Amino acid sequence: MKHKVTSGLLFGLALVLTLTISARPHGRDLDDEHNAKAPLEAVDVIGIPGNPLLSTDIAWVDPGTERFYFADRSNAGVDIIDAENGVFVNRVLGFTGVNAVTGNGPDGVLVTPSRKLWAGDGNATVQVADVDPDSPDYLKIIKSVNVGISACGSNCNRTDELGYDPKHHKILAAIDQPNSASDATVPIAPYAALIDADTYDVQIVTIPNIVPGGGLEQPLWDGELGRFFLTVPSVSTNAENGEIAIINATTGLVEKSYSPGSCGPSGIVLAPFQRLVVECSTDTTNSIVFLNALTGKIISTIPNIPADELWFNPGDDLVYAANNTTNVLNVIDPETRALIQSVPDVGGRNQAAFAENNHVFTPVRTTKAFVTTPSLDNTQCSVFGLRGTGCVAVFTHGGAESRER
Repeated sequence: MKHKVTSGLLFGLALVLTLTISARPHGRDLDDEHNAKAPLEAVDVIGIPGNPLLSTDIAWVDPGTERFYFADRSNAGVDIIDAENGVFVNRVLGFTGVNAVTGNGPDGVLVTPSRKLWAGDGNATVQVADVDPDSPDYLKIIKSVNVGISACGSNCNRTDELGYDPKHHKILAAIDQPNSASDATVPIAPYAALIDADTYDVQIVTIPNIVPGGGLEQPLWDGELGRFFLTVPSVSTNAENGEIAIINATTGLVEKSYSPGSCGPSGIVLAPFQRLVVECSTDTTNSIVFLNALTGKIISTIPNIPADELWFNPGDDLVYAANNTTNVLNVIDPETRALIQSVPDVGGRNQAAFAENNHVFTPVRTTKAFVTTPSLDNTQCSVFGLRGTGCVAVFTHGGAESRER
């Protein structure tokens, strides 16, 4: 794969959705099976037009549109990558961007089967954009959903990560940094919002015992249980460690919770056989915790793997975790519950994988120092000749790239 930088494209909006953990794609031959188990390696980077990538957030791959989407706050939009061919496609604009007084955006992103992009934004809003290329509203924001409450008023700040329930057509949004309506310096309890994806009606979800200022993390739909999981980093009932709240999408109530141990959970994915994989941290440690999704029982842990977002790829049955603190992309086998590889990925984070070709994408942030002096840039972008800009790094299993040529 050659290095690609595409510019001069129409800027607009897009959003993706992958809703349920699906089976491995049918028709994989023995060579494909071998390649899916081969070590992961860096094969390319994709240049992103506009401002350098100093601030990015959640990423998503939508198998329907075959595109990778990620929150690009430096350009106040959601960037869209062709996941099959590895090229920049377009950008959805209209978000608050970085350093916004009312909260940064975009933040969480996903795409539903109706080809609607949903993205958390500042001002306690969720933006909805049409990403159907055949639609007259293609790449336009078609709805701005207000998820603010009176307790925070104009200080509700950003809407962060999102999850989707395809059975009831509900979006679960995490409002993770609200402050008091009367004093913008005083945090109040984070909360969630259930949004009807058909009518845009909003139902507020209260998280019992959540600690004000403690944040709120990743929602996840479990089709077998018919419930949302939501990672809560800090609750008063667990010595201010966290829990996984289990939410009924029709009533909006937290029915029960699972404890991941003495830590605060963030990223969460569902692997085969109802196995939850959760990133859980303390002030000094970061672990991957495996739990039984049906009972909440902890099965095992892997230490020393920090991550924000996790991603399960049904194409190779692996979990991916990138973090720009440790500057590696970690590869986890949920079947054996083992870390099987750590690939250098300086500056990379918030990965997502395209199951059809098993390409793994990570937005790579640059720094102000690298923008000023590109020769100092040591990020994953620089390995392929891009310096001082940021990029999207592309990884795949050894041998797969040569077979595609």
